[in-house]
Amino acid sequence: MSLQKVSLLYNLAEKNARAHQIIKDYAQKHAIMDVVVGGVSWIPGLAYPAILASITLQSQVIYKPMAEDLAAVYLRDTDSYIDNLGRFATVATVGMEFAQEFGWDFLTEHAQELLLEVGFGGLATLIPGVGIGVAAGLDYLIAQMMTWRVGTMTAIYFQNGGEWVGNQKSTMEIAGKLTGGLHVTLTDLLPGKTRTKDVRVDLDEIPEKVPQVKRSAIQNILPIIKGFADKLPRPLVKESLIAMGLSAMIVDAALHAYYA
Repeated sequence: MSLQKVSLLYNLAEKNARAHQIIKDYAQKHAIMDVVVGGVSWIPGLAYPAILASITLQSQVIYKPMAEDLAAVYLRDTDSYIDNLGRFATVATVGMEFAQEFGWDFLTEHAQELLLEVGFGGLATLIPGVGIGVAAGLDYLIAQMMTWRVGTMTAIYFQNGGEWVGNQKSTMEIAGKLTGGLHVTLTDLLPGKTRTKDVRVDLDEIPEKVPQVKRSAIQNILPIIKGFADKLPRPLVKESLIAMGLSAMIVDAALHAYYA
């Protein structure tokens, strides 16, 4: 099992670059949700429910497919894996099962949290005559942020050896800190303003910014170091691990822990 966990760390920089592009592509694709909100956002009191509905209804076309695509990226170096029930399964099966983590209840809960996070600017969506344009902008910003947070927490999951950091909710909270807040003003939401939120997440920095992920990586590498240490001097052990596609930063930390 530890060897399979280590395989998630192989060629991690390349995997993170691919994962970043996948998240970015799905975030842009999510703009189609504006069409859903546009039809009802002019009705006072219905903008918030419309935004929630448009986000959560995208589970089958945005969040689950994105989770499957990201799983395929991080599981690329394995022909098989052990799923959450301890069964020997294909990578495709694990990806599909993992995608089920992002169901209606989960998305609704965190969409509501993002609406609260927006601040008082979002209340303008309830004002007749103002809400139609504002709601469309708010909808897109929330959808974009939700996509980045789901994508980031997925990257955390696989960098953490295929496990949540604590649980799914706590991992989402960590992803929220990495992606930043979403407070906006009414001015930001008025028609004519750019409907984007500058989300910059360096997936390579996850082990440094999330201590639990770094500890997990170190623990998963230690058995390999132990196997090499009896035969090779420390510098060659390092070279061998890096040649396997492991991050130099994680290798250095694991070697320090082993030889301490």
